[in-house]
Amino acid sequence: MTLNWMIYTLAVTVLIGAAATATERALRLWKLPTRWIWMAAMVASTVPPLFVNGSAPLPTQDARSAPVRRAAPAAALPGTQAASEWVAAKTAATPIEAAAMLKPAWMALSVTLLLALGASAALLAMRRRHWRSAHMGDTPVWIAPDAGPAVVGILRPRIVLPEWLMQTAPSQQALVMAHETSHVAARDPQLLALALLLLAVMPWNLALWWQLRRLRHAIEVDCDARVLAAGHNLQAYGEALLEVGARQSGLLGSMAAMAESRSLLEQRLGIMVRGPGRWRRAAAVGLAATALCAAAAAAQLAPPAPAKRAVVQLAPAQLAEYEGTYQVGEFQVMTITRYDDRLISEITGRGPLLLFAERKDKLYQPRSGLDLLFQRNAGGKVVGMTLTRLGVDIIAPRVEGTDLKRRIAAHLARDGAMPGGEAALRRGADSLTTGKVYEEDLTPAFARISRVFLAERVKALQKNPVGKMQSISYEGVNRDTGEDIYKVVYEHRVVDWYLTVNSDGKVDGAFARFLRQ
Repeated sequence: MTLNWMIYTLAVTVLIGAAATATERALRLWKLPTRWIWMAAMVASTVPPLFVNGSAPLPTQDARSAPVRRAAPAAALPGTQAASEWVAAKTAATPIEAAAMLKPAWMALSVTLLLALGASAALLAMRRRHWRSAHMGDTPVWIAPDAGPAVVGILRPRIVLPEWLMQTAPSQQALVMAHETSHVAARDPQLLALALLLLAVMPWNLALWWQLRRLRHAIEVDCDARVLAAGHNLQAYGEALLEVGARQSGLLGSMAAMAESRSLLEQRLGIMVRGPGRWRRAAAVGLAATALCAAAAAAQLAPPAPAKRAVVQLAPAQLAEYEGTYQVGEFQVMTITRYDDRLISEITGRGPLLLFAERKDKLYQPRSGLDLLFQRNAGGKVVGMTLTRLGVDIIAPRVEGTDLKRRIAAHLARDGAMPGGEAALRRGADSLTTGKVYEEDLTPAFARISRVFLAERVKALQKNPVGKMQSISYEGVNRDTGEDIYKVVYEHRVVDWYLTVNSDGKVDGAFARFLRQ
């Protein structure tokens, strides 16, 4: 998530809030409920923006492009640097971009808000120990010295009344009970709880906080309308509201309460006494048109385009620092070489790809979707890199010597399939249809990549299903990459599967080539 996306979401929230405001005023001209308008506004302001450019398109693979691999343990790779030694090496600090801090700050705000809500609930539970249980008619209530009138609880909401209310006239007590009972019957506590959860998704969105305030006010206005519709006297009910507002007890956090701030209470009284206007129909039409225009503007507001990645030209001496061999899998290395003023990378047998520099020590491959972040030791020498693709980080130490080269050469020249590959393919053959990932057969890194990849592709694959697997046959070894090739015949398609299998039998990469309908 970027700053531009957050600004876009804030603008959408403001426009949706404007549409909700106009709709609310139109509905109130006809004395209709309005709390659902604000609940819908909060949902529309929170959920859809999360799916706008929520994920970048997955890079296209071909038969010469393999998934990212995690380096195998150094014990299994003679002549390579131990991963623990490489990770522990002191590296040079890299600049921290402001954009990279937004997501952690966002998460911290969300967690803080959730913790605050949890602390509020815990404090309420502690205070409730000092309340006494009573009944108002057939309704069980809590009597508190410093809280209420309000409704507490979500799953089993219960009314809490202040001690001073017990000293007032029975008619006033009945009006307060009618108000709070209406909250319970309308499930207002649950509605507020859902709104707070939505707010916790985007706590930085100030317009969403304003929508929550309008929702709480609409909940009280709707409750007033239900109480009066039940036949209670308008003047007596208004006096009860003023009395409760003047003697507001302790706060109960997010719970539905009878009293509000003085300004909002005055608005509620004005709404209750206001009669139908002379131009009610014309005003309703105008407000509805305004709401439609604001909603249309929110829908048409273009999300921010993905930012183009920066390309900087590094000096030849800097480019030379990255040249070398990096271990990206048990039988895979990435070789980086310099060609004039450019860097070329090639993973074992998969063809060269051009690298671009975003800044010093940060390179990327647009075609494969790889990000390369180089690591340095205390002396400033490049000792490895972290590859990132589809959100998965792979540590790739820089390696030297001939032992690993001989091991890879032997792997490419072998006869016969690697153990475990065919069994994993038989178990996971339905992944193209179901999107299920059989993690027990995969390396941890490839399991994570598979989950992301299949989640993006499963709907498209379900529209053009391959059907049930009918047969599997081993076709041989790809001498360039070391992949085991299997021909799998499905009901509707024939697929060549290219599997990268480690010596422990775990699949570390897979590519499917569809041969025919």
